[in-house]
Amino acid sequence: MPSNYKYNLNQSETLLEKSREISEILILLREILNYNYSLENELSKTKGWSVTGVGIIMLCTIRMNKMKDPTRRNRNIGTSKQGHGSNNRLVIPWPAIVMKSFEERLTNYTKEGRTINGNRFEFVIEQTRKDSFHSCSINDCSELLRHIPPVDYGRLNLIILRQPKRKEEILNPVWGRLVYSYKFEGDYRPAIILESINPNKTLKWPKSQTPDGLKELERLKDDGHQIETTKREHKINCSPKSIRATQLYRTLPHEIGHYKHYLELVGEIEDSPDSESYEEYEQRENKYHNLNTDIKEKYAHNYADEFRKQMIKVGVIPFDQIEDEKSNYA
Repeated sequence: MPSNYKYNLNQSETLLEKSREISEILILLREILNYNYSLENELSKTKGWSVTGVGIIMLCTIRMNKMKDPTRRNRNIGTSKQGHGSNNRLVIPWPAIVMKSFEERLTNYTKEGRTINGNRFEFVIEQTRKDSFHSCSINDCSELLRHIPPVDYGRLNLIILRQPKRKEEILNPVWGRLVYSYKFEGDYRPAIILESINPNKTLKWPKSQTPDGLKELERLKDDGHQIETTKREHKINCSPKSIRATQLYRTLPHEIGHYKHYLELVGEIEDSPDSESYEEYEQRENKYHNLNTDIKEKYAHNYADEFRKQMIKVGVIPFDQIEDEKSNYA
């Protein structure tokens, strides 16, 4: 038998014993991590060599991982996930106390009534800023509405000449809009809104436009706006005359076209038969509002374009502005 045989055998037994103790330490460490045991108490039950050997190394590794590592950086710092920019984000304010949409919050307004084709219309005129004006007078709107069949607008009898806030002009600029249920002085009814415009402000559209956007640019050219195309954008220079042509001859019939489409597919709830439940009416209304925007816009554009062609053919439009007796539109 070799002289070193006994030495090698004893060394193997020692290594086997140490590996078993290391396995025990690993099991204990896993239980400590899972059940939050006290690390010092559990390791004291093992033999001293393991604490001074592999156990200390693993203990230091575990404690270092649990400590704060200054080299690790939170990836959400400076991003919207952590709230960055939430205090200075440009949005249209929505006060919780008022409980009205932004187009319903009118201030400093006057009211005036007109009877047109046997229907009583109510006009609401909000005071404008010094740099803006209402391009259409009440008499202008009345003259145009006189040539629109009453069946096309049903019970729509509220026209609002509104002054938009500056944030609304930046985030949601429009010539006008149709609101199917507008809250005004405690009553809900459909309304057409025509926004006041700053004639000295140049409108800027991106150079890249959809086919519908290009058609809209052509309509603006027909209304008399001066359009300058640069490398990056379309600059639309407006004048009081071109703004009036857009809002009176095209926007007002356009919004009535939207409501005519609504009447064809939904109808007014007052005209619903007694046998029909409110749920059935609501289903038709939801179906209309779920229509693709392109479908509704195409219908309204076709209505406004056809009306404009007919009025030009018979010589109704264009006509000179009909000033109101007490006018503050300019």
